[in-house]
Amino acid sequence: MSDSLIVAVETGLLGAAPALALVGIGGRRFVAPALALGVGVVFVVFKGWPELPHRLWVGNNDGMAWLCWALVVAGLIGWLQDLRWLPHGFFALLGFLTCCALPVFVSARLHGLFADVSPRWTGWTVGGHLGLAIALLVGAWVFMARAGERRQGLLLPIVWTLCLTAVSVALLHSGSALQGQLAGGLAAALGMATTTAIWRRPFALGEGAVLALAAGHIGLVFAGHHLGELERWPALALALAPATVWLGGARELSRWPRLGGFLAALLALAASGYAVWATWGAGGGS
Repeated sequence: MSDSLIVAVETGLLGAAPALALVGIGGRRFVAPALALGVGVVFVVFKGWPELPHRLWVGNNDGMAWLCWALVVAGLIGWLQDLRWLPHGFFALLGFLTCCALPVFVSARLHGLFADVSPRWTGWTVGGHLGLAIALLVGAWVFMARAGERRQGLLLPIVWTLCLTAVSVALLHSGSALQGQLAGGLAAALGMATTTAIWRRPFALGEGAVLALAAGHIGLVFAGHHLGELERWPALALALAPATVWLGGARELSRWPRLGGFLAALLALAASGYAVWATWGAGGGS
């Protein structure tokens, strides 16, 4: 068995284990923390424990460590929301602040707003990069939550699992090994959570779980592009791919829900497939 296959299997098992334990026993209300834990376990095993936030702030501001802490926060907020312990307005505020903070902290080394480094981004470039990332993240959260409301069932989590798998493959082939492994762990966690529908029905992604997923998905694509070697257009395709589920639930297709689901899955696979094709061999999967 090749080393890359062994790493892929290990990543899948590590990412899936928290989902099997939490969602398999506690149900869909525990999807958000299971996703955060799945990514966190993969990070710890392959890179080690991330530095605590107060040390990152005055230290090297490692973007991937900040991303892990952001996913912990998103997972905790999402969990409290899915448990119905947060007023909806307060959850919306916390979710929005998380979406705004994630790209800022992940790219701390690049813009130098609170890091003692020579920034690579200056002037309007900072606002452009961060503004686009925040817009994509907030949009993914809002539109995918609406898609989940329209389509209660397995279509959304299955399509999103496939999209995250494509993110993992594209990141690995573009030379962003750690980001690819984390995306693989997130895909495995969501896939295992969805699999629990076999014995725990019904299964659907709650608003909190969608927040954690959007943070992980867009955050990893953002990190792969700005901290790794993922090119602009494949990154954009990967970021937008799950949104096709929302398009598939348009009013014009309400009479034919199966057709809408098929078209949504087809568009998502097409966008993800383009990104994988565009990155194939780009970085050697190092």
